[in-house]
Amino acid sequence: MIRRVDVDDLCTKLAQRGYRVAPYHAGMTAEDRKESQDKFIAEEVDIIVATVAFGMGIDKPNVRVVIHTGMPKSLEHYQQESGRAGRDGLEAECCLFYSGGDYGIWKSILRKVESEEAREIALSKLNAMYSYCTGVTCRHRALVNYFGQDLDEASCGACDVCLGDLDSIEDSTEVAQKILSCVVRLRERFGADYTASVLKGSRDRRILDRGHDALSTYGLLADVGKGTTRDWIEQLVGQGSLEKVGDYNVLHVTEVGWRVLREKRRSGCSVLRGGLSRRPRWRPMRGRASIAVCSRRCEPCARTSLRAGTSPPTLCSAMRRSAIWHGVVPPRWRPSCRCVV
Repeated sequence: MIRRVDVDDLCTKLAQRGYRVAPYHAGMTAEDRKESQDKFIAEEVDIIVATVAFGMGIDKPNVRVVIHTGMPKSLEHYQQESGRAGRDGLEAECCLFYSGGDYGIWKSILRKVESEEAREIALSKLNAMYSYCTGVTCRHRALVNYFGQDLDEASCGACDVCLGDLDSIEDSTEVAQKILSCVVRLRERFGADYTASVLKGSRDRRILDRGHDALSTYGLLADVGKGTTRDWIEQLVGQGSLEKVGDYNVLHVTEVGWRVLREKRRSGCSVLRGGLSRRPRWRPMRGRASIAVCSRRCEPCARTSLRAGTSPPTLCSAMRRSAIWHGVVPPRWRPSCRCVV
């Protein structure tokens, strides 16, 4: 988790649900941190909720599940943290929940780094992490490529992409062109949420007052949910067609994005890397450590965890459609949750 307060909040909620859980973050005393770590190693607790401060050198081979409830600040951190799962060679799960808000939080934190060179390096690593989350290529291949290696197999057979949990859309270039065109017609002055609202055809007062309901791109994606359009925008950011600029993450079209805009529709050939995908489907685990990422988080659904060896907790429909829990039955619907699908 990114913030200490989130650790304490999630730990309290899990304890109230009957899970054996302990917290770990830099705000605790050294004695309290050692006590939490010792309990986890001795299996007196099943779950440890922690920030990146937790156990860099911990030796516990039978960790079955590693869940990131927020995006790490670099792929180096993600590799080290997710690598704690399945060190005994048995099946294990790595599930990453992220949102554009995580990117904003880390960006604001990294801006405080005094050294300009160190700040630029950290932001570059953050962008690589965000591209990993929003990408639609094999997760294992993306990781090994980042570290200067390559994956021999055509498919890792374990991540959400290779297992077919992402539904690619056939007209991805056309959809991308609609989104990019909308950003241009908004004169690159607004963020992802506002752009998605215009494409949805929202009657929001801000859109009407600015006359954006008269744009040719207004309502172009009215037939899909706003959340889906937001996902596609984030994918375009991750693929380098869009970039977020400034404190308010205003969308700008990149050089890659302009090439996509100028491209004519051609079957099987596109400068749009990987296309666009819809929310994931459910598939069982296939005998290897798996990696999955999810762009939907809500309260309280996202702030739950999974005790190793049991069925997952109930989640709302939005999380049910997007979270990947390989090897266990899909969670039940949670009608009481008011998340926007």
